[in-house]
Amino acid sequence: MKVYLKFIWYNKYMNKIKAKVFTIFWLASGAVWAVSSVKHIINKEDTFVIVIYVATAIASFGLAFRSYSKK
Repeated sequence: MKVYLKFIWYNKYMNKIKAKVFTIFWLASGAVWAVSSVKHIINKEDTFVIVIYVATAIASFGLAFRSYSKK
């Protein structure tokens, strides 16, 4: 129920300026996670950590796309 209410709030109060700010924030966040995952891949660290970092980067880029589509 809380998730649904947050979704309603997001659709009701998101305007063009907020959508632009959220898009920039999530793109920057996705870029940071992507760079971190590449760093872990180069250092041949634990595969589980790499999967988590890549999944977080994909989620951030997805949220950026969602915010951009609200513009």
